[in-house]
Amino acid sequence: QPSQAAAAPRVTSSAAPVVVGDGTTGASRARSRWRRARWPLAVLGLSVVVGSLAAVLQPRTAEVPLAPDTPAGGGARAAAEILGDQGVEVTMVRTSAEALRRAA
Repeated sequence: QPSQAAAAPRVTSSAAPVVVGDGTTGASRARSRWRRARWPLAVLGLSVVVGSLAAVLQPRTAEVPLAPDTPAGGGARAAAEILGDQGVEVTMVRTSAEALRRAA
């Protein structure tokens, strides 16, 4: 004889949502909070995205002193641009051996 599993009783609720003293329910308060918060959250999210893109797309410059792409006081960007305007090719090298190889 096949065993019959006992069917779990179905629980259904027809109770109305709990209403607070001010006539609202938890769901209505959550919807109201979301409506108030979505624009500030959207602005915050947009500013995070724009800030991240600005940081990622910022041109990288070398941290090496006298590097031809560094615009800071210790860089040589201005000199490199002047030489470039006069037709001189400026290439950054890191070792003297590399400089000698490129000069030959």
